[in-house]
Amino acid sequence: MTDIAYYLSFVITLLAAIALFLVSRARIKAATMSEASGKNLYTLTLPLLGAFSGLVVFPGLVSLFRIVGASASYGHGEALVAAPIFNFIFASVLALLGRVVLGWRALKW
Repeated sequence: MTDIAYYLSFVITLLAAIALFLVSRARIKAATMSEASGKNLYTLTLPLLGAFSGLVVFPGLVSLFRIVGASASYGHGEALVAAPIFNFIFASVLALLGRVVLGWRALKW
């Protein structure tokens, strides 16, 4: 069950990235936020959400699985270190990709 919690934390990071992208894109399109500030907000907020997912969501899911009665453990503790680091790296890569896509302009021939 620890593996399921580990991968669910990645899914939650991905869903947070999609939601933050859609909100930033809508604000940029509605001209309530400049493109530069939208990109900066997305780039700075998403890695923080990734770290939050690894530090809070992952242990929370493991605790939830324990409460439900499923066998879940942290092993030797390497999952407690790996989950925040990999979620942060995953969110940082998504932030860089999202930053490019937020500024994407269609080619006009």
